[in-house]
Amino acid sequence: MGFLALVWLGYQTWRLLFQAAPKGAVDLLLRHGECQEWFRGVAIYETRVDAVYPPASYLVLWPLLGWSSTGFVRVFWLAPTILSTAWLCALVARHSGALDASRRRLLWVLPLASYPIGASVGNGQLSILVVACVGAGVMLVADAPRSWRRDLSIAALMLVALVKPSMSAYFFWIPLLIPGGFRAACLVVAGYALLTVAACAAQPHGPVDLIEQWLSRAAAGVRYGASVGGGAMPLAKGSSITGINLHSVLIALGQGAWIRMLSPAPLLLLGAWVFMRRRADVLILLGVAAIVARFASYHGWYDDVLLLMPLVALIRCARVAEAPRARAVAAWLALVGGLFLLAPGGTHLGRLGLPTLANVYVVSQAVFWVVAMVFLARAARSPVPLAHAVASA
Repeated sequence: MGFLALVWLGYQTWRLLFQAAPKGAVDLLLRHGECQEWFRGVAIYETRVDAVYPPASYLVLWPLLGWSSTGFVRVFWLAPTILSTAWLCALVARHSGALDASRRRLLWVLPLASYPIGASVGNGQLSILVVACVGAGVMLVADAPRSWRRDLSIAALMLVALVKPSMSAYFFWIPLLIPGGFRAACLVVAGYALLTVAACAAQPHGPVDLIEQWLSRAAAGVRYGASVGGGAMPLAKGSSITGINLHSVLIALGQGAWIRMLSPAPLLLLGAWVFMRRRADVLILLGVAAIVARFASYHGWYDDVLLLMPLVALIRCARVAEAPRARAVAAWLALVGGLFLLAPGGTHLGRLGLPTLANVYVVSQAVFWVVAMVFLARAARSPVPLAHAVASA
């Protein structure tokens, strides 16, 4: 894994810093252009087809992207990328339940050797930052004593994570519904409303108009991505499936008109499940929410950073679940899940002229994570939270 991490991250860092656009740092340069035009008063929802982020996101991104030149931003972005990656690795090692140094070192290397971390680096994506902030913020709800300082910290982390709501909105149910998180959730709502209003002040239109424009632009972006983008599921012979999700399935079946109507359903069903399991271990809730977020909406392969959350939950179940059979099943699921995440990922088989093998990989991976979600959902019925079991161990 160390060798994979060195080669994979080295290549992806080269893409971020030096590969010519539009391939290298593609998402970073898009967000950089959108952010700068937003605060110059350009109506980007009318002029840029790639402007699929809500108004508040551009205000959150401004300290990182709003003041720098195009050439400098690629170098500067390396700093938050390294910090958020190290933070995410530390979270994986800490919450896995591994008690000895050798296992912790292994779990530090695992995310670095995963294909979504590298893909996110090379594209200049926000995925690593979002998952790190979600993981840290939600775990604070369970681990830290209730105080205004804790709740403000949770709110700040969740607001940064909401820079990409297609990934992070699903996790908001956890602080909202579990014991001790309601005040922090209210702070998130209030903070996001303030960010939206403040961001809209730089635009010629008001917040209501801008939200409507964003929803329309985002829906068009989802349709495009699920049709021909990095999360498409073509059914033509000889084509490579690049992703499986609710939107890509609807597009492949010719039912794209149902996307807007059905998109809220997984979010609402997840909220109902979190409410019923609100006293379960938070890490299991995170794992299930991450799998739902991954498959309920269109995502590129870089957003598979989400799948590190259920992997950590499986590793911890393998250590501390009460039943020996549950520990064994969790261990095998963790092993297979870790192998599925190793770089460079099976979708590359399609680029090597092996679309059938690439499709087998993508379909098998999707089936596996659905099985893992069912296992974690069953584990959530345990009356003893995993965090308490780890402390006892």
